Parts: sequence; structure tokens; C-alpha cells
Amino acid sequence: RAAFARKQKADLFLSIHADYSSSRQSSVRGATFYSLSGKTATRLANRSKRSMKVADLIPTSATSQTDSMKFEPAVRNILMDLGRRWVQHNNGRTNLLVDSLKEFMGDATKLKSNPHRNANFAVLKSAEVPSVLIELAYVSNAKDAKLLKSLSWRKNVSEALTSSIDNYFSHLPNY
Repeated sequence: RAAFARKQKADLFLSIHADYSSSRQSSVRGATFYSLSGKTATRLANRSKRSMKVADLIPTSATSQTDSMKFEPAVRNILMDLGRRWVQHNNGRTNLLVDSLKEFMGDATKLKSNPHRNANFAVLKSAEVPSVLIELAYVSNAKDAKLLKSLSWRKNVSEALTSSIDNYFSHLPNY
């Protein structure tokens, strides 16, 4: 999925799911928004110089020539600093996206208390753009399962997602 987003030159990445909880917790319900853990983002940005590839730092598909290039330590340090700044920039934009999702999705569906969570899901680690994994509801909860089957609920949630995305892009400078 992340490779597809990269190939399409996506400006953001949303992975939408329905969650499941064990029968002992069948009362758990509501939407949750996951973004990359700050510690993981920092670790990815601070990869060792030996394992860092230039392609890891350049968010384009046009890196085949730069993959095999050798760089002086000073140039590599500059590229690594740019990589760290890019991760920090994406973290800020991801938080803006999550804020927009909470604002608009809260009108369309129940949100879990403290709906913004951090995780280390693979789809969040591999995208070079603001990335959020959304758990819309719990299939293991009878109320949420009924909502997931409801055409009107899905329409409302889809419209709220669209409004969230429109709001997100309207708050980006120079977009």
C-alpha cells in the first residue's frame, strides 16, 4: 500500500480498517487514529550512517542513480540532517491531519476517548508523507458492527473523511 502511494506521488496516506477486540472486551467501540510513534520516527530519522541509503532520504521514485553513489562524510551528514528534518516536518503535518480527523469524524461517529494513538504499524513506517491508520469501528462490538453495515453511516463517515482531508489541505501553507 505504501509503495502504491509512493508510486502515485500521494500527498497523504490513510489506511482505513475495522478493529476487533476479544469477547471479554466486546463493549469497546469507537474510531481511533494511529500515527507513527515519536520514538520510532526518531529512530528511523537517526539511522546509522553505514545503513543509510540516499534513497531513504529522497521522497521520490527517481533515486535509482543516487542509490549507488558514494558520498563524502560531510555530504552524508547534510543528507541525514535533511532526512531528520523531513521526518519532523511529516510528524507536524500528521498531527495536523489527525486534529482534522478528530474534529470532523467526531460529528459522524463515536470516537474512543483519546482517539489519537501512536503505533509502529508497517504502513506508517514506510510512507514518506503524513500517514494515519484509521480504525473506524469494532466488528466485535454489536453496535459498531451494525453501523459498519449501515449505508447511511458509511456515507456520513465518508463525507466526514472528505471534509477532514479538505480541511487539512486548506491549512497547509502554499498548497
